Amino acid sequence: MRHIAFREEQRDYSNKLREGSDMSEIIGSLAEVSDQYDAVLCDVWGCFHNGVRPYKAAVAALKEFRKSGGCAILLTNAPRPEGAVLKQLQAMNADEEAWDAIASSGGAASDSVRNGDWGKKVYHIGTPGRDDAFFEGAGVQKVSMEDADLSLIHISEPTRLGMIS
Repeated sequence: MRHIAFREEQRDYSNKLREGSDMSEIIGSLAEVSDQYDAVLCDVWGCFHNGVRPYKAAVAALKEFRKSGGCAILLTNAPRPEGAVLKQLQAMNADEEAWDAIASSGGAASDSVRNGDWGKKVYHIGTPGRDDAFFEGAGVQKVSMEDADLSLIHISEPTRLGMIS
């Protein structure tokens, strides 16, 4: 029954959005709503930069938000720890005054591995060299799949390895 109720709730929410209710507000800039928030989570890829360079408007908006007392966190699902994400942003000459901190799924996963939450024997599939930062200080042993406590997969292009077609 819960499954059905959830679908009904989802449908009601979707209908309210289509009707133009006040549940969602489309804004033209962060400045229009920034006084309502203490913090902003800004996605990195596509919102803060395009893979080559930071978006000037995003940098300016976050800097202005911070000047007014807000906290700006860059958020990414990159499989790398925050320090590696910072290096990538620095290589793009990103203005570090635009954010207070960086949070990455790779950082959260790396912390979990470092803490031994899943064991210390790791089978790893990934790009040699590119994924090294994930394992820095983790104290893990890379082993065969049969001997592993944990399998980690870092692949940004799974088609290269034939994982998906």
